[in-house]
Amino acid sequence: QGEVNKIINVQVDNSGMLILPFSSPIIATGRNLGELKNEIMKRVSVSYVETEAYISLSSLKNFSVIVSGEVNEPGIYQLNGLSSIVDALIVAGGIKKGGSLRNIKVLSKNKTFKIDLYNLIYGLSDSSNIRSFLNDGSIITVPTMENTVAITGSVRKPGIYELKSKLDNVDDLVKISGGYSTPQSNNLAIQRINKNGKSLFLGKVSNDFILQNGDFIFSTPIPIKKNGYVKVSGAVSAPSFYALDQFKKLSSIINTEGFLKKDAYKYTAILRNTSKFGKNWNQSNTK
Repeated sequence: QGEVNKIINVQVDNSGMLILPFSSPIIATGRNLGELKNEIMKRVSVSYVETEAYISLSSLKNFSVIVSGEVNEPGIYQLNGLSSIVDALIVAGGIKKGGSLRNIKVLSKNKTFKIDLYNLIYGLSDSSNIRSFLNDGSIITVPTMENTVAITGSVRKPGIYELKSKLDNVDDLVKISGGYSTPQSNNLAIQRINKNGKSLFLGKVSNDFILQNGDFIFSTPIPIKKNGYVKVSGAVSAPSFYALDQFKKLSSIINTEGFLKKDAYKYTAILRNTSKFGKNWNQSNTK
């Protein structure tokens, strides 16, 4: 609409090209609708003065793909131009329990691609490219899951996870399992079965420790060390922690009106001090 007012109906040809009467052919294959719209509007702005283009999609071309391997219903399926690899797996009944989520192979136009669905499931990285690999005659193969590890303890999503490569480390696994569930630092230990079938236990491994098939990771939070406080408990109305920088003396706490219960013995308090040398017990006169 502008210098020229007309409606143009065109369709993508068998070679994946969009032929417009006012411009050179546009490659449509491998582009999403938004990218194609932007390209058309650029061509319109170059060919016509003060002209706006309004673009809509009237229909989608169907194409066939083959889904094989560890899926519940392998076979040939018809998909439309907006379908992704996930759509193809869904119509094939989904991936079996023993199928790989991280090493799905796609053969398209004589090129082989590997798809890692963990990127989509756990948001590890950009997964927008899962739409760009399918064409008529593409073959999707889901292989058997090979290497797995388990993690339990102070992580948000304990469970069994698939390894993608021989370079996956502890930090990769912690990210997949949702990160640590506690704010403090955590100790990591690994139970590993060696080639002789013997179980080894490795304590305090680092985040860059390379994982192997069958590893079992235990995450334990390191206890928080509390300093600069005093804990008051017993026959008091409000057992709690009190900051030493505010309460220098015991009397500044217990002399508060209503702090001691009516049945409290008001003449003696038991003090326990903890240091690097151990625990010391003392009796203090409160009067």
